[in-house]
Amino acid sequence: MFYNYTACPLLQSPVEGYVTVTPSQHYIDAVARYRCNRDFTLVGNSNRTCQRDKTWSGSEPVCRELSDSAPVLAETHHCSFLLFPTNGVVAYYEERRIEGTIATYRCDDGYTLIGNKNRTCLREGSWSGSEPYCVVLSCSDVSIQDGNVHNGEVNRISREGDEITFSCNEGFQLRYPQRTTCTSGKWTQALPYCEEGIDTYYFENKPCMETFNI
Repeated sequence: MFYNYTACPLLQSPVEGYVTVTPSQHYIDAVARYRCNRDFTLVGNSNRTCQRDKTWSGSEPVCRELSDSAPVLAETHHCSFLLFPTNGVVAYYEERRIEGTIATYRCDDGYTLIGNKNRTCLREGSWSGSEPYCVVLSCSDVSIQDGNVHNGEVNRISREGDEITFSCNEGFQLRYPQRTTCTSGKWTQALPYCEEGIDTYYFENKPCMETFNI
């Protein structure tokens, strides 16, 4: 996985609690999870996300004793379940889907995500950001001069795992790979070219010549 190496600042653990960050380098999209020690309860955001402006979402929570008479939260709003994107899934870091819960979207193999990868459950019970979607990973159209490209189907985009082969017109020879595969939206091999040369078709198909002993 590729990470943006611009990091958010280090976070301080709450008194009578601790915070863990994944990944630990505090990259963009990293998730910080707060927990409290035994006999203490967390008040505020349980999860925070490193945002693209190099700040953490939400605010720092605190740990309070279970016997503390101070009110914890007047009301806890739960966010609704999010719909799976077509050809993708969404997972939650907190099953309760309360304030601070992070929802992460992923696409099936052969598809890529467009839009927000992570969304956060806000205090009022709504999700931050907007719903992303998955689009098929495809490779660019390919053509070669003085030759042909064969992909099995006419006028079909090349998708993840598709293989195409090349051939040259009569009187030309193919240079470099005869085939290449679409992987992660790119072709795995450099594209070949056709070089004018010996007409191999003639030699491969000419009739045999008889020989005579003198």
